[in-house]
Amino acid sequence: MPVDFTGIQTVNVPVAKAVDFARRAFAAGGVPDEDAQRAAGALVDADVQGISTHGIKNLSGYVRAVRDGKVNSHPTIRQTGGAGALARMTGDNGLGHVAAYRGMQHAIELASEHGVGCVFMAHSNHYGASGYWARLAVKAGMGGFAVTNASASIAAWGGTAPIVGNNPPAWAVPTFSEDGTAYEPGYEMPDSVYLDMALSVVAGNRLDIYARRGLPIPPTWALDKEGNASTDARVRSKGGTFAPIAEYKGFGLALLLSLFTSVLSGGMFDDEQIEAARAGEQANRAHWFMAIDVQRLLPREKFGQRVREIAGRIRAGSRKQGVDALYVPGDMERSRARRQMKDGLDYEAFIVEDLKVLAKTLDIAVDL
Repeated sequence: MPVDFTGIQTVNVPVAKAVDFARRAFAAGGVPDEDAQRAAGALVDADVQGISTHGIKNLSGYVRAVRDGKVNSHPTIRQTGGAGALARMTGDNGLGHVAAYRGMQHAIELASEHGVGCVFMAHSNHYGASGYWARLAVKAGMGGFAVTNASASIAAWGGTAPIVGNNPPAWAVPTFSEDGTAYEPGYEMPDSVYLDMALSVVAGNRLDIYARRGLPIPPTWALDKEGNASTDARVRSKGGTFAPIAEYKGFGLALLLSLFTSVLSGGMFDDEQIEAARAGEQANRAHWFMAIDVQRLLPREKFGQRVREIAGRIRAGSRKQGVDALYVPGDMERSRARRQMKDGLDYEAFIVEDLKVLAKTLDIAVDL
């Protein structure tokens, strides 16, 4: 097996094969073919961009939840309320990736009619990386926003008990081409300025990866049950919490996003999801999607030109010593994605071994 620059053993897998394996696994788990394809594409897209915390390493957990009946394999996803540009939907306890696709598509449809579409969805599950859903709007020539609330993992600033989730928001701003094209034809990832971020210093799955590697975490990532910095990758299972970005500001942002998302959708607040899990109940996770039809205010070509000009000034700005380049959000992910679409994905050995176990359980070919 090749070894990457960090000295960790990896296995190279073509992107198409990764997507196909995930599709077959979802389908073997009981998910309808069309939904299996959409969930697989969204899942592997995270790996393509280098967001391995939300990629195929989580496939076994998603499929197991469906097979165990904890997640509805055939949900009836529909609008349950709202008016005009505002809608409330239910994910009917289906796969989060499937519910998120339907939610953002509905937001895009509403924006096509009203100029803006805003969808709050309840009764869903973990939907992977928020950026994928925000970028769906860019493919439709619109600006996009997506956020999900999550099971509580962050304490109030100065507190010790988890009360809010890391609630990751994502925004995507279309740049368009000079003729108003929304994204690069034939390429899965739209050309846009976009930001996708957890509100904890690192996503929770990053700690799981370090635990699987048998490595300590940096002391800025998590806090123990007394609220002190910890280097233990398993600190959450011992009563600890994730450290929020920017201290009290990160906590405040996580709280405000969840108040809109969970309350307006009718979903559970973050700490309520923990109690539901302990009681063996459905988590009732909530999402919020928005699409903005920018051409209602400015022609696409003009909007795109302005965004490209501003992004260009940032990239061309003066740099301090030792800095090779300046980036706008999305640049590094897009560069990595283009490379990995061509060269394949380097998965850590433990991820591939997990997928082999899953394949044996489902009686499907590995073919990775």
